[in-house]
Amino acid sequence: MRAFQITLAPAAWAALVADAEARYPREACGLGLGPPGAVSEAVALENVQDALHRADPVAHPRTARDAFAMDEQAVLRSLLAAEARGLELGLVYHAHCDAGPHLSDLDAASAALWPGVIQVVLSVVEGVFREAVAYRPAVGAGFDAARLWPPDAAG
Repeated sequence: MRAFQITLAPAAWAALVADAEARYPREACGLGLGPPGAVSEAVALENVQDALHRADPVAHPRTARDAFAMDEQAVLRSLLAAEARGLELGLVYHAHCDAGPHLSDLDAASAALWPGVIQVVLSVVEGVFREAVAYRPAVGAGFDAARLWPPDAAG
C-alpha cells in the first residue's frame, strides 16, 4: 500500500465533514467533483439503504447505519450536470458511524463500480467527525491509502 496526494478544496472538505456529522447516525454519502485532478465541490446524495432494506431485508440486510447506497438517478443527474460545467468525478465519499475509516469488504466491492475513482471514508463517532482516509485503486490489486485527517496521525 502506497500513500498518495489528493487535491481537495477547503470548501469541499468542509462540506464532506459537515454532511457526515449532520447525517449521523446514518452513513452520509456523495460525490466530489472538480476540474481534472482536483475536487472543488461536494455533492451530498441521499443514502437510500434504509429504503432498500425495508423493501427486501434479505437482499439488503444492512441499514443506513452501517451501509450506503446512492440513488442511481441522482448520481446520473449529478454527473451530467458536472460534465456540462466541465467538471469530473474526483471521488466518492461515505461515512462510517461509530467505526474507523477503514475500507470494508463491501466498500471495496462497491468501489469496483467506480474504476479509478478515489473513495473517501470518514469516521464519525457519537456524532463528531474523527478521521478520514482516501483510498485509490492500486496498480494490480488492492488500494493505496492517504490519511486526510488527522494529518499528523501515523497511517
